Amino acid sequence: MEVAKGDNKLHRGFYHLGNKHKGVFFNFDDKRFPTTYIMATYKDGVKNGLEKQYDIEDDLKETQINTKTYKKGKLTKEVWHNYYVSASQNVKGSYKNEKPHNGYFYTIENYGFNVFHYKDGIKDGKQYSGHVKELSFVKTDSITYKNGKPFHGNKVTYKYNLKFLQQYENGETVKTEIKNNYGDIVKAIATYSDNGIVTKSTSGKVVNELIYLDKTKEKAKVILYKDFKKVGALEYNKHKIIKLDLAFKESGLDLKYYIDNQGKVTVKAKNIKYSIIIHPKFKEGENLDFTDFLDIENLFINKHTDVDAYFYLDKMKEFISNCTIRKGKPYNGIIVSYNENKKTYSYKKYKDGERVKKERGLTKKQLIKILK
Repeated sequence: MEVAKGDNKLHRGFYHLGNKHKGVFFNFDDKRFPTTYIMATYKDGVKNGLEKQYDIEDDLKETQINTKTYKKGKLTKEVWHNYYVSASQNVKGSYKNEKPHNGYFYTIENYGFNVFHYKDGIKDGKQYSGHVKELSFVKTDSITYKNGKPFHGNKVTYKYNLKFLQQYENGETVKTEIKNNYGDIVKAIATYSDNGIVTKSTSGKVVNELIYLDKTKEKAKVILYKDFKKVGALEYNKHKIIKLDLAFKESGLDLKYYIDNQGKVTVKAKNIKYSIIIHPKFKEGENLDFTDFLDIENLFINKHTDVDAYFYLDKMKEFISNCTIRKGKPYNGIIVSYNENKKTYSYKKYKDGERVKKERGLTKKQLIKILK
């Protein structure tokens, strides 16, 4: 049995075989500011009834932020108490099959938020974006949806630590401003035509070019740039890269990218001392778009939940290590890199996302000895 105080009352929760079974249970998050706790009601081992979220201020004052309603383990309703769409309308909505169905729904992304309005399971009417200030949200942009699609206004999305402000007119995107996370500084602007999309920096230098290859706009060719210089091209169809010709210099290495029929990407250094094979896992249903090609690392690493990287020496003859990259960061395994200028190797070992060992300035002989 678990006993805790919340909502100015004592609550009891009962366990069965080590699992939450019946009553009210608490979950505190003191790493967040302000400290938050969630109070959830269980019946027969699943959430059933109200789940309330409170923030605790420095003076120990509790403020109810959110209430969710569950029925037999399934989310049916949600209310955000301090967030308002208008003076008389706070953010609240109902779910069907645990998906937004009718009303307003709030999501927080990076340094901003979105409030979506749904009618009968599709986005409809005005949607809002902005930032949170003192437990309330400040609206900065809005867009109107028709038949579940953006129609007129500014649509805000967050990706790769950037903010994308897409401007729609009569259902068509006319321009996208690419800003920093806080949305204060414009880094680049993408303009649209019937043929494709061109992205340029604020100084007018080309960042990338996308050319449509069919009327669906789901198949396209992309001219890739690095430091405002052309470094190659690729073709994609929906969520799959089907052609790739890419070469550039990075950390003293002349790198060349290849792709095979299975979508396996091989990265080779011109001096053949160091090679990587990457298995990008592009998600079904998430089509590629111009935002994925602003940074080559985002394309092959950060977009994917997990990427398997394999490291080789000497003309791909000698496999030395592998590492799983999760959400753009090393997670489990060993990463080996080569410094062309110093003619040395570095070694980094990771476990569950934490680096547990690091060595630099290694000769090939020293590296192989560590790896054994």
